Amino acid sequence: MTEKDGFGCCVLDEVWNDLTFDFTEEVRDKWRRLICRKYMDGARHHHNLDHLSHMMGLFRTYQDYLSNPKAVAFALFFQFLEYDPKSQDNEERCIEAFRQFADEARIPMDSELFLTVTELIQLTKLHSTEEHKQEGIYGSEDRHFFLDFDMCVLGGSPSEYKDYAQKIRLEYSFVPDHLYNRLRSKILTSFLQIPNIFATEPFRRKFEERAKSNIKAEIEMLTS
Repeated sequence: MTEKDGFGCCVLDEVWNDLTFDFTEEVRDKWRRLICRKYMDGARHHHNLDHLSHMMGLFRTYQDYLSNPKAVAFALFFQFLEYDPKSQDNEERCIEAFRQFADEARIPMDSELFLTVTELIQLTKLHSTEEHKQEGIYGSEDRHFFLDFDMCVLGGSPSEYKDYAQKIRLEYSFVPDHLYNRLRSKILTSFLQIPNIFATEPFRRKFEERAKSNIKAEIEMLTS
């Protein structure tokens, strides 16, 4: 599969075409190729087209729950467009990339679409809302589903989670084992210290328990 062939994934091609059908062909194809090239980077083992297509499949499944599905879909495409494990400003660079895209696509910078997309991307930095911090309450806004789409990988089967954890380790191959194990354990432990990993009712019901079990197993492996 090459950049000229599209995303090589039906759901990504379908969603991108739906989002950009009224844009010029030049803008639509230029940015599709750019997104493809970024997500196909060989250094990406988890934050790649497979992860993007998985999130977009969830987007399709829960699209009717969203008040602004167009903004959520754009945010998913641009959420990890710029991804460098060594960088502290990935979200800002992703927002800048979307700003460039919006300028070329003539999306007004003061439009609800532009403002919502950039707000969603910025949420990626902390991955937390009030609904994550309080027991017994659920979120139902677009931002809650947007975050849950990304976190869903934590609630996979044990073998799926193991594969995910190995891919994350590969993305941080520049970090020595002893340091990676300590820092990764600290991050994972923080997930267990908040009441909820998932904000929305359907994701929490389906994935919360399994996600916590997977996380505990990885922590045990990292600290043994």
